[in-house]
Amino acid sequence: MDKQDPPVERPSTSYMSPKLREKLEGGGGGGGGRTPREDSDQLPPWAGLLVVVLLLAAVAVVGMGIAHSNAEKKRLAAVAHSDSLKAAAFADSVARVQRDSLRADSLRAALNPKPKPKPTPTPAPTASASKGAPASKGAPATAAAAAPPAETRHYGLAVGEYLDEDKANSEKDRLATATGLPGRVVPIDKGASFRVIIGSYDSKSAAEKAAGDLSGKGVVNEAQVTLLPK
Repeated sequence: MDKQDPPVERPSTSYMSPKLREKLEGGGGGGGGRTPREDSDQLPPWAGLLVVVLLLAAVAVVGMGIAHSNAEKKRLAAVAHSDSLKAAAFADSVARVQRDSLRADSLRAALNPKPKPKPTPTPAPTASASKGAPASKGAPATAAAAAPPAETRHYGLAVGEYLDEDKANSEKDRLATATGLPGRVVPIDKGASFRVIIGSYDSKSAAEKAAGDLSGKGVVNEAQVTLLPK
């Protein structure tokens, strides 16, 4: 009768969840205990630096835009200020020209000599009175009236002397334009220098008054009354 072998005992196995089994298998394989999904979720170390750089670049762009806007506002303000200054300068120049024109007109009106009334001619004696008529008391007066009138002297204003004749003529033209008075250049010292004379007055008092007016208003530095050459 054959002897039966005893039944072989199999080790009892307990139930494991798939996740636990996966963790145990992963730990035994030397993978560091992390699954591929966890490795994919972690950001690389340079990602944070990239974010900082992008933020700084954005801040720099915004700052440059603000600075450019401020510079443009300042430029526009400077242009507006410059235009206002130019307008004010132009208006002042026009007003100055008008004042100078009015001043020149008033000077011409004040300095131009007034026309002197012409003397009434004395009637000549009749022929009947001159033939054989005895001399009367009015004879000396008649003889004096018949005599030629004394020569009238004219006065001018010497306003400067120059060694250069061209310079003297230029100053004469300038003063004649500014005052409306006639001017002339007279050589003196045998042509060594040239004197500028303006105006023509019948009396010395009128010439002195005109000289005071010109000097007082600053048209000339000095004005001396002088006899005009014949």
